Amino acid sequence: MAAILACALALPAAAAGTLPAAGDLAREAAAMRREATPMAILYSQHGCAWCDIARSQLVPMSRDADVGAIFRQIDIDRATPMTAFDGEPTTHADFARAEQARFTPMLVLYGPSGERLAEPVVGVGTVDFYAQYVSRAIAEARARLQPKHQ
Repeated sequence: MAAILACALALPAAAAGTLPAAGDLAREAAAMRREATPMAILYSQHGCAWCDIARSQLVPMSRDADVGAIFRQIDIDRATPMTAFDGEPTTHADFARAEQARFTPMLVLYGPSGERLAEPVVGVGTVDFYAQYVSRAIAEARARLQPKHQ
């Protein structure tokens, strides 16, 4: 039974593909402002089977222009260099620590100033509904980025 479960969890990893790694968030913030588009950051770590399952749903979403978000990944266990929203140099691990991203997978929706725009999607929960949870969080984030009409 353990072997079957191990194979079942390994299958999404092979089919998951990858999300672009977070690099220069300050540079990407200009496009986010211009297009009123949030950034969905998946906090992940090496060897996390649930992260692979999350990616198996997020990668196809990231390729769909109608989804309306920019997707990036931060590996909480890696010292990969990056630039934070405020233009300061940091690493994936330090940024995740500053954002208190201790559990993976965790998807957080950010605005161009680095503000959180929706409740994080923590874990995968029910795999069949994961994409719906993500879509709902993206819709909430997009609504918060829209200009308020008086």
